[in-house]
Amino acid sequence: MKTALIPMMMTAFSLVALGTPTPTASAAPAPSARFAVAEPQTARDFFLNLPSEYVKVDRATREKMLSGKAAEPDHVSFTVLVEGTEDWGEVKLFKRADGVRVVAMVINGCIDGECAGQLLFLAYENGKYRDISGEIAPELDFPEIVKDLKSQPGFENLAATADSVLLTATFQGDGVTFFAGQKKAAEPGTPIRGYRWTGTGFSKINPTR
Repeated sequence: MKTALIPMMMTAFSLVALGTPTPTASAAPAPSARFAVAEPQTARDFFLNLPSEYVKVDRATREKMLSGKAAEPDHVSFTVLVEGTEDWGEVKLFKRADGVRVVAMVINGCIDGECAGQLLFLAYENGKYRDISGEIAPELDFPEIVKDLKSQPGFENLAATADSVLLTATFQGDGVTFFAGQKKAAEPGTPIRGYRWTGTGFSKINPTR
């Protein structure tokens, strides 16, 4: 069975608003109508200005999450600042063939030595965001991934009947790479799938670290 989203390992804190509410989060106050809101240009701008329905913490907290992280105009990484969690993420900007910008975000998290992630893709047009994850996210054939993993070191004991596996993801170049078997944030797992942005979606390529 194929799915457009990576299975999410639920943690005590979820930035992406795809199911788990954050009891301590509060939406940032709306800017006064007297002041024009600057159009976001960089990945950092978008992360700081995403509506609270997608990132459930205020702007000040987001600034802290970005602190000390290297950033490029179209790519930024961040750390989730919640005690007892080991969550991290990235925002990457892609441009569609029709000129519409796509804001891609991945959140990865670890619990008890197992890590997994979740992807979100938002089209940004005329100052509004639309969730297009179901339209363009890479389709992952998990039974085939399990089959491929069995030839990799460390996965020899993967159950023959397994039909899924936990994956993390990172944006690399003009695409996204998926990893299996990641145990902690500082130790990437085995690269198992890679996809390159085509202007309208993602095409499969050989994964790289």
